[in-house]
Amino acid sequence: MQATSMAIITALLLSLVVPGAVYAQQASNEATQDVARPLPDTFDPKRNALNDLQTALALAGQQHKRVLVDLGGSWCKACLELDQFFEQNPDLKQQRDAAFIWLKVNVSEENKNDELVKKLPWFIGYPHWFVLDENGKVLHTSFAQDTREDLQAFLTKWGGNQTSPERENAGSAQ
Repeated sequence: MQATSMAIITALLLSLVVPGAVYAQQASNEATQDVARPLPDTFDPKRNALNDLQTALALAGQQHKRVLVDLGGSWCKACLELDQFFEQNPDLKQQRDAAFIWLKVNVSEENKNDELVKKLPWFIGYPHWFVLDENGKVLHTSFAQDTREDLQAFLTKWGGNQTSPERENAGSAQ
């Protein structure tokens, strides 16, 4: 009888402990995935844009790049077309990714990301881009470019060498 009681108690304890261990492993796996891919590749309303910006700035400092903040949303046809354009033009995507930490920031009814948006210069329309140096200083703001030539010129001009005179003479970011 005692052996049966002990077996039942052990089974009950394992039923309480094992799901917790599985959840802990799942949470650990998700945290590892976040570190491996810290920034969103879509306009995700669940993201905290200020946290993502801090991550982007840290990466920019480590990699000697600028940050290209892309404000928009999945509701924005031009934003989605721009994403598709980069996918269809891998040379431009490579040029972008070589020079910038690309930060997509969702702006929608679900999450306006006001804490970040209020810190940026005034703007109209989406998709809207802000070029930041690795310290967070806004160097340039514009609508996203709409032709291949304009996009390439933008990436070349604003994604240049980190030690260019233009960057050294830029004012304070924040």
